[in-house]
Amino acid sequence: MADFGDFILSTTQAYLRGPKVVIREAVENTYLFGDLMVGAGMRDILQGGSKISDSLTLEDPGLAQTYGSGDDQFTWRNPQTLVEWSVEWRFALTHFAWTDQEKGLQGTGEMTQRARFKKFKDIYDNKVGTAYQSLYNLLEGLLWAVPQIADSEAASGEKPYPIPAFLNEQTNGLFHSETTASGSAWTEVEGIAPATYANWVPQQETYASLSATASDNLLEGMDKMMLATMFKAFRGGRDYFERSMKAKKMICCSNFGWRSLVDIMRRSQDLFVTQGRQDAAYSEPTYAGIPVMFTSALDDATLYPLSTAVATESNATLGGPRYYWIDSEYLRPVFHRDRFIKQHTVKEHPNQPFTKIVPIDVWYNLVCRSRKRQGILSPSVDLLP
Repeated sequence: MADFGDFILSTTQAYLRGPKVVIREAVENTYLFGDLMVGAGMRDILQGGSKISDSLTLEDPGLAQTYGSGDDQFTWRNPQTLVEWSVEWRFALTHFAWTDQEKGLQGTGEMTQRARFKKFKDIYDNKVGTAYQSLYNLLEGLLWAVPQIADSEAASGEKPYPIPAFLNEQTNGLFHSETTASGSAWTEVEGIAPATYANWVPQQETYASLSATASDNLLEGMDKMMLATMFKAFRGGRDYFERSMKAKKMICCSNFGWRSLVDIMRRSQDLFVTQGRQDAAYSEPTYAGIPVMFTSALDDATLYPLSTAVATESNATLGGPRYYWIDSEYLRPVFHRDRFIKQHTVKEHPNQPFTKIVPIDVWYNLVCRSRKRQGILSPSVDLLP
């Protein structure tokens, strides 16, 4: 390629395994963001407009009644049952750049056109890969950020909703609303107040032991949550009822939580039943067919009550693993159709005339269409010494 602006170069280096297999260490152990979109159609995750909005019903208006064969007077009503929720767009940005010096010191002038193209393409992939890696790390980290009403609920905020804004262990479903230690108290989520609509809270269950033989242990807690988040459509009325779709469910937990569940599963039997009865590992554990996913961001997440503050699950007042039961049919990212991770044209830096920049931006937010179909399982006692 004659025009360097079509591809990006960096200073020549010696690669151990070639430039296209650069080892990237600035990565997370796990990424949940993409899993939240599995099985979703483009119409589900792409929208336009000034806001993301939809409506749902949160109460039964009690229209149905019994009547006698001789009754001749009935009460007719026309209740307005739809409740609208709305979410502001949030914006994220990454970029990659190069300088004229990087271009000029590559020595590509002696190369054939094909060799120059390959050189440009390899280094271009490197720079773009680093930019996207940074963006993915940001989006993943924001999923488990400490919810702040000024950041997420307020129209003037700059951060998307994190999962714990929708899914937390507070009785009223409002993240740590008993205190303002982590910012102003939450009163609404997506503009809907749980104090007004009792169904606008997540399912919440507890357990009291990590022992395989104790009562009210982790497995019993999982049973309770499995039943709480299972919704079966009324037979013959599926056009009017939402039903659970197991394929879009997942259970997210920390390293400690994943190991605790695997340990109690292993101690409940006397044979290594996986991998031909000789491999003690549960590489991909499930519960009721729902994958249990180690989520590395939860290892250090400060999301759990500690007096008037928040702490990690190991330092919280009630220490112990938490398990987030997520149904991605109702909890997923939504992107603006015009800014679905859009790579822009090359820009010249106004203060650095020898630097070229390519911005990449995304307009999106995390939205929840049903909090009742999400759940959190947490300890009811302190399980840590």
